Amino acid sequence: MLNLGLRKETAARILRYTELWTLIALIFVLFSGIALFMSQTEIYLVNLIFPLKMYALAAALIYNFTVHRKVAKMENPPPVLSKLVAIVSLLLWVSVVFGGIFTGFLV
Repeated sequence: MLNLGLRKETAARILRYTELWTLIALIFVLFSGIALFMSQTEIYLVNLIFPLKMYALAAALIYNFTVHRKVAKMENPPPVLSKLVAIVSLLLWVSVVFGGIFTGFLV
């Protein structure tokens, strides 16, 4: 959607090829995340960053399976819309990653 790679492939085609792997990875992430949380519940409950990471994860998942998917499935989305959706998606997922990093270092 940002036209940085796979320029000959459409977003809809990439989405179709990666849909199953995305769902498998999501299931893996959810189960491993629950296992990690259960192993040190008391640490995560008092951590100030952890709830923010969970909100960012929820927002990223909802955005990915609604707005991002809808625009990716469009035949010819407007370039500005496509880039905006891609940038918002990247920002949400990067915030999840940094939330995970800061959860480990800030208590």
